[in-house]
Amino acid sequence: MFTPGDYVIYGANGLCRVNEVTTLSFSEDEKLYYCLIPVDDPGSQLFVPVGQNKVVMRKPVSVEEAKSIIDSISEMDEIHPVSDRAREEKYKEVAKKDDCREWLRLFKTMYVRKKSRSAQGRKMTAMDERYTKAAREHVFGELSFVLKKDKADIEDYVLEKLESSCMVEIPASR
Repeated sequence: MFTPGDYVIYGANGLCRVNEVTTLSFSEDEKLYYCLIPVDDPGSQLFVPVGQNKVVMRKPVSVEEAKSIIDSISEMDEIHPVSDRAREEKYKEVAKKDDCREWLRLFKTMYVRKKSRSAQGRKMTAMDERYTKAAREHVFGELSFVLKKDKADIEDYVLEKLESSCMVEIPASR
C-alpha cells in the first residue's frame, strides 16, 4: 500500500503524488481510494481504488535502475513487427506494462524508425508520432524525477547515446 507523500507511476497519467488515502463521501461503500495528483497536471485529482489491478501503479525506478536503463540503451533490441497492425499491438503492450525500460526501448525504436523513414524521404506515421510522444513523456518524466535532472537534459543524453550506438545523427529539432 502506498502512503500520502509517495510518488507512483500510474498508467497513462505517469508520475503522480499520493495526496491521501480516503473513502469517497458520495459512495456508500467503505472502499479506500488513493487520491493522486499528477505531477504534470497539479490542478487535477485522480481517485483510484486501493488494490485495483486494471492499470499498473508502481513506484518509480531507483536511481541505480534509472542509470542502468539509460546505460543499456545500445544493447536494447528494437521492436520489429512485420505489419502496422502487429506494430501497434506491440506498442500497446509496452503502454500496458508501463515499464520504464520498455518505454525507452520503444523510444529507441521510434528514433531509429524515424531516421530510416527520413532517409527514404518518408515521414513518420501518425501512430508512430503518437507513441513517440507517449514514450517521451513516460520515460523522460520518470527518469528526470528519479535522477533529479531536467527532462530536456535526460533526453539530450539519451539522444547522444542513441547517436553513437545507432550510428545516426541527432535530429535538429524534436
